[in-house]
Amino acid sequence: MENFSSLKKYSLFLVLLLSTSLTKAQHTQFELFGLNSCANKVEKIEFYELKMGDTKIKPADTTGVCWLKDGIYELIWVMANFTLYEEFPYKIKIMPSEKYKADTLKLESINKCYEVIASNSWSGFCYCGEPCDGFLIDCYKNGNKRVEGHFNKGKPKGKIVYYSPDGKINSIEIYNRKGVLKKTMYF
Repeated sequence: MENFSSLKKYSLFLVLLLSTSLTKAQHTQFELFGLNSCANKVEKIEFYELKMGDTKIKPADTTGVCWLKDGIYELIWVMANFTLYEEFPYKIKIMPSEKYKADTLKLESINKCYEVIASNSWSGFCYCGEPCDGFLIDCYKNGNKRVEGHFNKGKPKGKIVYYSPDGKINSIEIYNRKGVLKKTMYF
């Protein structure tokens, strides 16, 4: 009788193990990476969220791995230097034959940045973590411009032009000689 009870427990364990394996077999392992052009390396992105229909999926831990069913997912949140656009959603397509899939975002090099030291707060634009200087351009993964403008020690000078991923001008900010925003035009 004792052997029969052990056999039942062992059988139940095997059924659970097999069902878990079959469930994972129907899913694709997905990982997200970011191309950091400042450091000239690819970094793993551990925190992000995808959406398909009303279902939201994010990594369960710091491995950055999601298990996805077949379909088209939209990236709705990412903890990295990457701007999401509603009109140009970043889509990820999972095919039935894929066991593993990864995608790489091109991380932004030019960002607004702030530095607080005691009561002296500095704000302006940074390129790869340093104050922007000279004429700079940052691009999207597809090669289209993302932002361009003239800077002096992090302060913008004249026009800063922002583009949408399709290459059209999204907005233009006009700054005075001291780097103070005077006007923003949206297109």
